Amino acid sequence: MKHTDALKLSIVVPVAPGDKSWKALLTQLAVLAPEHSWILSVCDTSCELEKDDLEAAMIYHRSLSVVTGSADHADQINRAIMTAPTDWIWVLQADAELSPLSVSKLMESLLVNPDALHSFESLPHAPRGGRHAGLRSRSSLWSMPYGDHGFAFHRQLWQSVGGFTRDLTYGEDYVFCWRLKQAGFHVIRVPLSVPLNPSKIRQHRPRRLPHRVQRLG
Repeated sequence: MKHTDALKLSIVVPVAPGDKSWKALLTQLAVLAPEHSWILSVCDTSCELEKDDLEAAMIYHRSLSVVTGSADHADQINRAIMTAPTDWIWVLQADAELSPLSVSKLMESLLVNPDALHSFESLPHAPRGGRHAGLRSRSSLWSMPYGDHGFAFHRQLWQSVGGFTRDLTYGEDYVFCWRLKQAGFHVIRVPLSVPLNPSKIRQHRPRRLPHRVQRLG
């Protein structure tokens, strides 16, 4: 159904207000994914505050584009995908720490299973143990990953469920995965972890799903 002969990624990075970790991620992408397209999705306020930094980044990184709009996390992802120049989407958190194998392992997984949602192993928000163990437990319990697992998919999957659900208090990534599974799509785990920066305070993203969303699994 999908053409994978010339697989090119559009790497979508939603940026929360005040979050500057995208700068380090761009440095990593310049080495590991220079041939792919990168899209920063920022809110209007952040764009005004960091206009000079964003313009400089676009001049220095020719693969980069920036889209702006509301601070709603699902809306940030959706609007970036709508402008993406390729049909293969990889959603990364701004503070993701990539390894030399991150891109190649993902590409291999997409080529083998082009009609699936792909995610990486549980991504720790903190050093191993404690919260890291909790992330693995919740993912195993419901047999579904979360958005901070580095979702990758073809645009058609996103279109088939109407994109990420807007205006949820949180849990839009879980709902997106659940709706794809309900539609008959498989979830494939890429055998690699892409950690998040353990020193980063992630107050802008919730730590628990509401009970009504948990029951969807």
